[in-house]
Amino acid sequence: MGIDTGGISCCFDQESQRMLRDYRKSGLGETSLLIADALAKGGLDGSTILEIGCGFGSTRL
Repeated sequence: MGIDTGGISCCFDQESQRMLRDYRKSGLGETSLLIADALAKGGLDGSTILEIGCGFGSTRL
């Protein structure tokens, strides 16, 4: 018994492709830049940060 992802993949596949195009064209988005800036100013040198985001999910940039 397999999982049917056909109904949801159509929407997320298109959205992830759009997000990847935007990233390649413009780099990080406003929210990601704000997070990166806040972390850089937070004195976190040597720390490990785990950002669990919902980006485009591509392994091929």
